[in-house]
Amino acid sequence: MQTEVPSTTRKRRRLIFGALASIALALALWAFWLEPASLRTREHDLSLPGWPQACGGLRVAVLADLHVGSPWHGLPQLRRIVQAVNAAKPDLVLLAGDYVVQGVGDFWEAKHDWRQALAAVPEEAPLLLFTHNPDVFAELPPRVALGIAGHTHGGQVRIPGIGRPIVPSRHGERYAAGHVVENGRHFFVSTGLGTSILPVRFLVPPEITILNLGAYAAKPAHGP
Repeated sequence: MQTEVPSTTRKRRRLIFGALASIALALALWAFWLEPASLRTREHDLSLPGWPQACGGLRVAVLADLHVGSPWHGLPQLRRIVQAVNAAKPDLVLLAGDYVVQGVGDFWEAKHDWRQALAAVPEEAPLLLFTHNPDVFAELPPRVALGIAGHTHGGQVRIPGIGRPIVPSRHGERYAAGHVVENGRHFFVSTGLGTSILPVRFLVPPEITILNLGAYAAKPAHGP
């Protein structure tokens, strides 16, 4: 014998299903349209060991992974990016995207001969090294004051409490995004501007990265 579900229970279920469907639709709109089509300029202050005082305050703009032609990233978006970079007034602009060949080649697609790239640089010179794929970071010597890369897109999706489900790196989330310090070596991975594979971004918005470089302030020695 079947028991009829009370009307109040059916209404409650419909409300719950409706609310869940609305949340799912809102998240889909955010991840597949609003966030990928957005643009922000984010500044990061980095203190680097051995960075000369004379170069303190150097402003470096990093444009990574523009993927012009991907959804929401046509020529109008490129013009917005150029205008925003000009407005930030950087001293140096680095293009670490998927459309140029850098002194250091792409880690997966070309020879990443950082030794040859650094061969002509005096040992005592302040040194920034930029490339596309951050996987090369694990090989760099301490003389590199800062390694800069893109490629990962920050995973494009970051789920609170879980992390970034997919990061195109053999090191997983190790070099997924942002400022990384390993054994005194400093690296920075820009989350980039475009999308790849799927036109989705969630909690990893397109970013023009501005790095403000300063000398590392050593702690004063304590007397006896």
